[in-house]
Amino acid sequence: MTMLYELREQMKLIYSKYSLYIHTIGKFVLGLIVFFMINMRLGYLSLLDNFAVPVLLALLCSFLPINFMAVIAGVLVIAHLLALSLEVGAVAAAIVLVMLFLYFVIAPKHGYLLLVTPVLFVLRIPYVLPIAAGLVGTPICAVPMGCGVVAYYIMHFARENVASLSSTGSENMGDRMKYMLEYLTGNQEMILTVCAFAAVLIIVYLIRRASVDYSWQIAIGAGCLANILIFLIGDFAMDVSSSIPGLLLGSVVSAAAAIAVQFFVFSVDYAGTRKVQFEDDEYYYYVKAVPKITISVQDKQVKEIHRQSRKMRSPSIQKRPPQDRNPRREEGRPAPRRNS
Repeated sequence: MTMLYELREQMKLIYSKYSLYIHTIGKFVLGLIVFFMINMRLGYLSLLDNFAVPVLLALLCSFLPINFMAVIAGVLVIAHLLALSLEVGAVAAAIVLVMLFLYFVIAPKHGYLLLVTPVLFVLRIPYVLPIAAGLVGTPICAVPMGCGVVAYYIMHFARENVASLSSTGSENMGDRMKYMLEYLTGNQEMILTVCAFAAVLIIVYLIRRASVDYSWQIAIGAGCLANILIFLIGDFAMDVSSSIPGLLLGSVVSAAAAIAVQFFVFSVDYAGTRKVQFEDDEYYYYVKAVPKITISVQDKQVKEIHRQSRKMRSPSIQKRPPQDRNPRREEGRPAPRRNS
């Protein structure tokens, strides 16, 4: 377990140093996934259905705010649906504009939820989203998440009804618009999904903010249980045929992903909980302090030792000072005189 905590601290250190580059690369990867997913699910406009367009759009969006990517994704969906059918494209454009308006007015800081929701539906792990959003977000996140659910079902409707929507004829124009509106307003599965995701998000949010030990773990378990119960009750009450094995497996995967989120975002030691009481002139304060689990990462410094190359040198010949011609002369004594 200590190795995991050290790995977490190292990842936090790397993120703090290179956060700008990580955000840019993350938006580029998210843009690639979203734009390629739209082309794979729809792909009715040949001008946009090629490899270069998603790459260029993702590269452009990586240097711009996340909301710009949401607008570009909406434009791509509308363009493909207009190529399929003018009526379907017009209805989809009106719905997308309403969703973008709600998103920008209510929750403009959660654009990643609007983009990630259809991707998780395609990957068949959508139940991860409400639990993770309840752990790190607020109830406002239900708005972009619900818009993402509606966007997925719009693409699902166009994909499942290509033959009837692409047929030409003025007598079918009104029928196509009516068929799409009836599908969106009467789709019990979509309505159940939006309501269930919002309810699970609020339940997880309220429990994880409670002042009890292991609140995040309790919130994860309660969110998974609420997700299963709401969908099972909705299946019987609204006559929706959902895959029960897929629901159970998706809830287990959601719990595992939520535990990973909790490990990186909120990791505390409840054994070291302290309750502190103090007061001032107006109030008494009762504070519950729970220490975080932190492990100092060892700073390993490698010292390089440079060895100086030894050169073969010839031994230097030291010159001795010249000796006095009179060997009897000593240092500090004058030389004796000779008698003439």
